[in-house]
Amino acid sequence: GFYFWRGVNAGVDSSANKRYILIYNAPTWEFTGNIVATGEITAYSASDIRLKENVRRLDGLSYLRRLNFYEFDWNDKARELAGDNRHHDFGGLAQDFKNVLPDLVGNIYNSKYLGIRYEKLIPHLGAALLQIDRVQSEHEKRIARIEQRLNIK
Repeated sequence: GFYFWRGVNAGVDSSANKRYILIYNAPTWEFTGNIVATGEITAYSASDIRLKENVRRLDGLSYLRRLNFYEFDWNDKARELAGDNRHHDFGGLAQDFKNVLPDLVGNIYNSKYLGIRYEKLIPHLGAALLQIDRVQSEHEKRIARIEQRLNIK
């Protein structure tokens, strides 16, 4: 059935051993605490060219060269705040990201700590890979020309 809750139309549908929650007319939902899903989550971000202005290529490498990524262990305070038993992990430091890509950093845990929106890093990673691929392609062509001149291969 469908429900009306705080000005939002929402529905729950169960079929084929799956339960869905459908939310309509809800531009933003904010939660305090953690959201845990033991199954899959599907989410889409707006990306249609008709919704964008001032579109230009990213120079992903210039950002990534200024960042570091680490292997680390979470401390007791992190486990307490997250409400889980996390231990070993990989990632960046929010303080480093704030200096390079400040839009990827936000406040968490009642604004006492910083977090990174890793999903926003994906376009920079993709741009960096494309830049590296273009350079490699040019190098392969150059090597082929040199080998041809030297009658190698």
